[in-house]
Amino acid sequence: MTTARTFESTSRLTGDFTSATVDTRSVVMQTDPTWLGAGSSTYGATPYQNPAQAAVEKRLDARYMRIPVRWNGSMVVSSAAGSGFTNVLGLVDIYRSWGFRCLIVIAGRTDDFEGYIGGDATHIVNALGTDLIDYSVSNEPDNQGKSAAQILAQSIQIYDDIQAAAPGTKVWGPVLASYKRTEQQQWAQNMGSDRFAGIDYHHYAMGGSSLTTADALASTSSWGLEVAQTKSDLATLGLPQRVNCDEINFSWRYGDGTQPDGNNTRFFTAVNTVFLASALGHNLRAGGRIMPYALQNGPLGLITEQYHPVNPDNRPPSTPMPGYWGVAAWTGEERFSHFKDAFYAVTTTNNTATTEIFAVNNEAGGCNLVLINKSEATSRSMQVNVTGMGPGKFDAYQTVAAAPYDQPAKIYSEAVYTNYVSMILPPMTVTTVVLK
Repeated sequence: MTTARTFESTSRLTGDFTSATVDTRSVVMQTDPTWLGAGSSTYGATPYQNPAQAAVEKRLDARYMRIPVRWNGSMVVSSAAGSGFTNVLGLVDIYRSWGFRCLIVIAGRTDDFEGYIGGDATHIVNALGTDLIDYSVSNEPDNQGKSAAQILAQSIQIYDDIQAAAPGTKVWGPVLASYKRTEQQQWAQNMGSDRFAGIDYHHYAMGGSSLTTADALASTSSWGLEVAQTKSDLATLGLPQRVNCDEINFSWRYGDGTQPDGNNTRFFTAVNTVFLASALGHNLRAGGRIMPYALQNGPLGLITEQYHPVNPDNRPPSTPMPGYWGVAAWTGEERFSHFKDAFYAVTTTNNTATTEIFAVNNEAGGCNLVLINKSEATSRSMQVNVTGMGPGKFDAYQTVAAAPYDQPAKIYSEAVYTNYVSMILPPMTVTTVVLK
């Protein structure tokens, strides 16, 4: 850990070098600290009656929790196949006590879409309420071959049933399994301003087949492009420009054909840290909301799941996975200040496609710089010039590619800067610089 370092001048920095300028006087996008969350799969442990899981989730400070639910005839329970979790109200109350929002996904009684009975949403809303809660229609109907007409009809029925319990509460949707711009736009138009809360969809980097690491990491800007396209479509329709990718991860399944054995072991490496940090940044900077899937789901989990058969490094239960640190780069994990509500203008010179910089204000009144090196082999030197802020001090936290489960190293503490900071970004790392 370094304190009060005097930085080298740019003339002494050699090799792969990027110069960036952050202008804190120029806000390019408004965001919100509750727009980054995670999926509560209701598999494995939950904060309800599991103190270790509660502690690690609360520390991550991802403030928007997606929970799949159904009405079983007498109470609200998880709708996730094979979950068996029944105390949804207890789980929601824990998240609310932390100040987190919840996105409640309303399923049928037999699966994500099928078996919905008129009035079920009324019971669900009567049980859970609307305090710090949003509601969405049923999950991934396109994966079940449902037509646009069927999806719309069930969406309207769920909306109508919600009105009996909470008049004026609108719904998110259509919760398609992948980004389908035309279908989403049509659903929004058909729902209309009275029913429509926002567009909600899923997007994984891969799953049907496997991509190379370079190709998967090169795709992260698409999460921002999708938000921009959707907001443009909604503006044309005169609807609120709200967009949520409420399932994202490196792949939607572990056994996706990745060589050599067909399993995507990159979930257990720094690759997933870098992938999530970058995709989240692109989405948020475009003004979207985003929720990695899931807090617990074996290799896809942000947190290790007890007794799951796939745990190649034998990590203890309810401890961070590599993907956790991709989220923590934005939320601070209670080590540094959570991002707040404004992304700043960034310009770069001599940059590469594998190096990214995001700048956002934080809740302590300062600025967080998230610096990402997607290269698998090459370090990058970066000087970030800061305008609109006076001189001050900063801390910096950097992931260690060789130790992907571990908390990022604090590489600078109370270091002094005047109008710029300089960093070395090792391959496949995420660095968060906190300007105070």
